[in-house]
Amino acid sequence: MRNFRLSGRSPVSSTSVHAACLETLLDHVDPEISAAIDDELARQRSTLEMIASENFAPVAVLQAQGSVLTNKYAEGYPGRRYYGGCEHVDVVERQRRVVDGARIVAERLSSADCAADGIRVLTGGTDVHLVLVDLVQSELDRKQAEQRLHDVGITVNRNAVPNDPRPPMITSGLRIGTPALAARGFGASAFAEVADVIAAALLPEPDLAGLRSRCEALAAKHPLYAAL
Repeated sequence: MRNFRLSGRSPVSSTSVHAACLETLLDHVDPEISAAIDDELARQRSTLEMIASENFAPVAVLQAQGSVLTNKYAEGYPGRRYYGGCEHVDVVERQRRVVDGARIVAERLSSADCAADGIRVLTGGTDVHLVLVDLVQSELDRKQAEQRLHDVGITVNRNAVPNDPRPPMITSGLRIGTPALAARGFGASAFAEVADVIAAALLPEPDLAGLRSRCEALAAKHPLYAAL
């Protein structure tokens, strides 16, 4: 192995330098990234995550993911991965309240006041962990609706709907998922409150500040990673 010399020091092998880098804590290696992680934790604690493909891992899983499991790519679902060697990372469990929460959201967004303003739930409901909302007849496009929900503290993502008249980067659909909130311990009453906040945010002239306060109250009642 070739040696190189640091100013005023003895020759150091590249092997020992790489080993030192592998063993140095993040806040010393990259304080900016360390701060960004702290900021993201604060964001997750204070908002309501409803992107269907996202969830909150238990602290034990976070610890495990800080192990060699981080080196493994595991796209897909347990037992149905797109890559080999995933037998040790298939540790995710889907819970019943995830689907129940999605049904509560779907029912609220199927109510008469939402229908009157062009808000429609595709397929008339849901039997899975997410709700697809059709805004084709609404004054709001997906981008505007997503921003309103973001402003009150709810994170969702866009989704095209059948025969969508709007461009792909705008779209007319929202994809609202419940796994992350179920992981925080949301039950039927909490999901009903979330559903009502979503509906109120998408209807005309919403009280965004009041809705934000309701989301903050829900987040406070269901703390995330209190030990971190």
